[in-house]
Amino acid sequence: MTQPRTPCWKIDRRTGCEGIAAFIAEHGCNGWHHRVIAPGAISAGDRLEHLERPPGAVSLARFWRTVRTPRPLPAALSLLAAAPGLSPEWVRKLHERIERLSRNEA
Repeated sequence: MTQPRTPCWKIDRRTGCEGIAAFIAEHGCNGWHHRVIAPGAISAGDRLEHLERPPGAVSLARFWRTVRTPRPLPAALSLLAAAPGLSPEWVRKLHERIERLSRNEA
């Protein structure tokens, strides 16, 4: 499974600057947790290579732009929820948001 991640409170604590994590998230400096397909060792300076993007994959920028939109289109959220390998937790969150938006539209 893979899933997006947001900067957490630990950044504020480590830097001694309250609100830096929110600033980072607001400006799109978010990341992504990747799954490990083949375990092994990696060291500083090793090269990582992106080999393929599965059909239906969405970019990190698109994911966060959509999620951070106050009232995204349900179709845009559905596209994210259908992304291959997305964690069940994120799929659930996206479907819950689609439901809330749909109820509020009615």
